Amino acid sequence: MKKIRLSCFEGFKCKADKCRDNCCIGWEIDIDQATLEKYKKYEGALKKHFEKCIDYGENPHFILGENERCPFLNKDGLCDIILDSGEEMLCEICDKHPRFYEWLPGITFEGYGIGCEKASEMLINCDKQIYFTETEIKDSDEENMPDDKCEIVLDVLKTAADIIQGKNYSKERRFSLRLALLLAFASSVQNAVEAEEYGMIREIIALYSDSAYLDKQVISLGRYASTSWHRSHHQLVDLFKSLESLDERWHKHLDLLYDFLDVVIDHKSEREYDLIWENMAIYFLFRYLPGAYFDDDFLARTKLVISFWLTHGLLLRTYIFENLPELAAMFSREIEYSDENVDILLDSAYTEECLSLENMLSMLMHLIRI
Repeated sequence: MKKIRLSCFEGFKCKADKCRDNCCIGWEIDIDQATLEKYKKYEGALKKHFEKCIDYGENPHFILGENERCPFLNKDGLCDIILDSGEEMLCEICDKHPRFYEWLPGITFEGYGIGCEKASEMLINCDKQIYFTETEIKDSDEENMPDDKCEIVLDVLKTAADIIQGKNYSKERRFSLRLALLLAFASSVQNAVEAEEYGMIREIIALYSDSAYLDKQVISLGRYASTSWHRSHHQLVDLFKSLESLDERWHKHLDLLYDFLDVVIDHKSEREYDLIWENMAIYFLFRYLPGAYFDDDFLARTKLVISFWLTHGLLLRTYIFENLPELAAMFSREIEYSDENVDILLDSAYTEECLSLENMLSMLMHLIRI
């Protein structure tokens, strides 16, 4: 078996009371059955608190207190359960948060959601290209070994990362052009999947790993430059504005992009953000592309990643560096932490005009100068 992680999150440690946006506030936390049995049998100092502050109904959960605070979050911003009994007494959600997982046969992808303030800081502040770390886990069960499709998904993910990071180019490419190449790559992979020609995917990977072929693709992509980009970009922002929102600041963020699109695009940042964009794109690819194992939709998942940059990513360059982790965390909580929002965006990949292959390439080709 393989466990795959992102290098930027090595050494992750919760900020606890130093976190400005505590994950123990505003979230109704479900309790798994095994932990619930521990709480029922508990005889320590928190016994009455467990009895009073847990809903033991059909869907057991902590009963939130004033200002939607977890009843076990004390005035110092620390967890009374950990202070009393250690982390082994945490329910599964609290123990695993902010980790996320994608389980494929024989491969586990494990990451940290950047809705977490600490995880966002680690990603934004990473001063080098992030990479995948692989750990081999011995397992004698053949059912837990990666199958051929798993290996294809992993190879597509690695090739997509190489395209983002420009590892096979003969010359430097602007970030938006790298995204255009990524989109073209995903489209070719998707065509092979829909034709049930999985063997072709290996050939496509080989082509998109060849600098001469990539140079030809760059020339070919030039035909997508058109005046339709402006209308498409506004439509894309409207799509994001139509999604369920938790924080009114998020809509103000999007309003800024909609009302001042040209200004945002022409903004000259004092700091070079290419590395931040690269690393965020790798993070999003890592989080969403492996799911193509189950739905066979490499293209929709790639469009999802690129749409994140065309909305939130562009705006990041207009803010001072110190504010970027907070803004990235806000975006993640608004979009990634809502399965409904992610599903809507994936479903929109083939229904919304602004997310057509042609219009997305038009938007990206217009942004080459950034």
